[in-house]
Amino acid sequence: MNCKWIIAFFFLGFAWFVFQIIQLFDLAKELKIHSIEKCQKISIENPTEDLITYKNLVIGVASDIPTLFFKHHTASLATPGFLFAFDPAKNFYYRIKTHNFNTEYAFNPNGITIFNDKLYVLSHSFAKGGERIFVFALTMTTEIEADFVKSIEIDQNHGFYNSLTFVDEEHFFITQWSPFADMPEGRDFSFNSEIKRIWAIFSPCGTVKKCKVDGEKANCLEIMKGYVPNGIEIIGNNVFIADSVDKKVKVYEMNENLDLEFKDEVKLHYSPDNLRAYNGEIYTTGIFKSFDFISITEAFKSNSPLPLVPGTAGRIFFNGTKWVTQDLLTEDILSFPTGCTVANNIFILTGIVESNLLVCSLENLLIVNSIFKNMKKSDLK
Repeated sequence: MNCKWIIAFFFLGFAWFVFQIIQLFDLAKELKIHSIEKCQKISIENPTEDLITYKNLVIGVASDIPTLFFKHHTASLATPGFLFAFDPAKNFYYRIKTHNFNTEYAFNPNGITIFNDKLYVLSHSFAKGGERIFVFALTMTTEIEADFVKSIEIDQNHGFYNSLTFVDEEHFFITQWSPFADMPEGRDFSFNSEIKRIWAIFSPCGTVKKCKVDGEKANCLEIMKGYVPNGIEIIGNNVFIADSVDKKVKVYEMNENLDLEFKDEVKLHYSPDNLRAYNGEIYTTGIFKSFDFISITEAFKSNSPLPLVPGTAGRIFFNGTKWVTQDLLTEDILSFPTGCTVANNIFILTGIVESNLLVCSLENLLIVNSIFKNMKKSDLK
C-alpha cells in the first residue's frame, strides 16, 4: 500500500512539474497576430534594447548585443555603442553627435532614462568600467546633440542590471535582471553558470535597488526581490516594475524616503520588458513565449540561423479603482521586441535581434482593439 501511494505521489509530482514548465515557458500558447496591418518597419544601424521620447523625437541606444550577451567571454570584442535619434513624423534616423565622452570606459548601453534634459545611460562596460551610468546633457537645435557630463559607478557586478529611472538628479531606482554577475571578460556560458541561471528562473532572487548618487559613485540598497525584474518607470508617486518571468507589472506607491509600498499588480500573458510612461499610462512590450529566449540564445551560441521571436505590446491604465491592461498588438515582423515608447501619438517598438524599428499609429491601435473588444463581447451574448 505504501509503495502504491509513493508511486502515485511521484507521478502527481511529476505531472505538476511538467504543467509548471509548460506554463512557465508558454509551450502551449497559440500565436494570434493582430493589429499590425498599418505598422511600418524602419531600418536603423544596429539593434537597440531601449527607447525613450524627447521633444516628440525618440532616443535609442545601440550596442553590440550578440557579442556582449550571447557569446562566451567576448565583451572586449564588442563594437562600441552609440546614441541615435528617430523622428517618427518624418521616419528620419540619425546618429546623435556625442561630445567629450571619456574613452577610458567602454560604452555598451542598455537601459536609458531622462530627467531634466539629462540622458542617463546604463552601460555594461565590463573590464573597462564595470556597471556604470553615463550622464549626457541634451541640447536641441536642428538635431539632438549630447554632451558628456560624468559617469556614475554602480559596482563591478558585470552585466547585472537592466533598467533605471531617476526620481531626481541624486536618487534613482534600478532593476537587476540576473542574480549572477558575468565575468569581467563577458557572459559566461560554463556549465556551472548555466545551472545557476536555470535555477534562478524558479526562484525570486532578482532585485530592485534604490540608489543615491554620491559624486561619481552610487550607493545602492536592495529594497525588493523578484524573478526577473526588468522595466521600471515612474508616474507621479507611482512606481511600476515589470517582471519578465512572473509576467506581471506591479504598482508601488513611493513615499518621501523613496520606500515603496505595494498597491496593485497587472497580470500579462507575455513577458514584459521595458516600460514607458505616456499621458499618465504605461506602455510595454515583450516576447510572446518565454521559451523563445532559450531558443534564440542557443541559436546565437551555435551560430545557427536565428528563429523569429514574435512579440506583444500593451498599455496599462487606471480604470476606476485598479490598474488594468489592454493588448495593442501581437506581431511576427519585429523579432524579439524589448522596448517601446510613444512620441506624438506614434507607437514605436525596438528589439535586440533586428536593426529595425516598428512604427504604428497609437490612435489606430486603440481604435482597432476597441472594435475587437466590442466584437468579443457581442459574441458572448
